[in-house]
Amino acid sequence: MPSYAPILILGAAALGFGVFTIVLSYLLGRPRPTAAKSATYECGVPPVGTARERFPIKFYLVCMIFILLDEAEDTQVAERQRRVRVRLEVRRARLVGERPRCSSPRRTRPVSTRSSRAIP
Repeated sequence: MPSYAPILILGAAALGFGVFTIVLSYLLGRPRPTAAKSATYECGVPPVGTARERFPIKFYLVCMIFILLDEAEDTQVAERQRRVRVRLEVRRARLVGERPRCSSPRRTRPVSTRSSRAIP
């Protein structure tokens, strides 16, 4: 028996269970529409007018700019928090006398085994 057979059996069982529950819910819970069920409900207040309202394009542009800037700010805040954590870890390690462990490896140039004289 191949090593991936249990995964296939589990997938088939999950798919079978999904199909079984969908068919069972269709058979047992047939929709019975009434006028009260299909009427719109707005927190107990009878609806006035239509829900289709036109918004100016400026509204969507302001929303998109807000979402973009908010996401950029969240990214910057997360980066600042990461830097603070690294600084605190370095300070703690120096106080204890250990070598600091950073959460993300920094790119450093490899140390050369040759002499460190500057090349003109």
